[in-house]
Amino acid sequence: PVALGVHGRAYQLMAGPAVLYGNVLDRVLFPAMAHVQHQPKRLADAYRRGSALIALVILPISAIVVALAPEVIQVVLGPEWEAVTPPLQILGVGMLFRTGCKISDSLVRATGAVHRRTWRQTAYAIMVVAGAWVGQHWGVEGVAVAVLATLALNFLLMAHLSLCLLGMSWRTFAVAHSAGLAVAVVVGVPVVLTAEV
Repeated sequence: PVALGVHGRAYQLMAGPAVLYGNVLDRVLFPAMAHVQHQPKRLADAYRRGSALIALVILPISAIVVALAPEVIQVVLGPEWEAVTPPLQILGVGMLFRTGCKISDSLVRATGAVHRRTWRQTAYAIMVVAGAWVGQHWGVEGVAVAVLATLALNFLLMAHLSLCLLGMSWRTFAVAHSAGLAVAVVVGVPVVLTAEV
């Protein structure tokens, strides 16, 4: 129960901002994508811009959460939850993966390709269970690493489906995330250096 509580708190802190932001973005992007579903160029442009916006917001937050996890835990949960720090730092790396799936899901629903995501969602569920079972041999941190790996794989599987639906290249997809990555480095490096002092 203690390990489950520690992991649960870490996952909630990581997923909270991602879920809130992702849900807001989904409410905006889903109707917009559904409206232009038969206009491939506009649909691809909406997906690319949405992905870039997610990266621009979430990657810097992720860098801050990873760097300031001890302080976040102290403020949000209190000193008795110090054990949440390592799994939060591990899971914090995956905030983009958790949020990025939201835009892919919006696209899939908007284009009516829901049946094509079914095996991906099933594989994700199986991977989470199997990964947690394997990871538990290394404690809460092992489970956090397993969950991070499954989040990353699900992100890539859903991105693959989206890119297939749009006829978009992986290079274009990667470039859409570059500005967010640059901002994360600009924000994250000083935060890390300050946190170590």
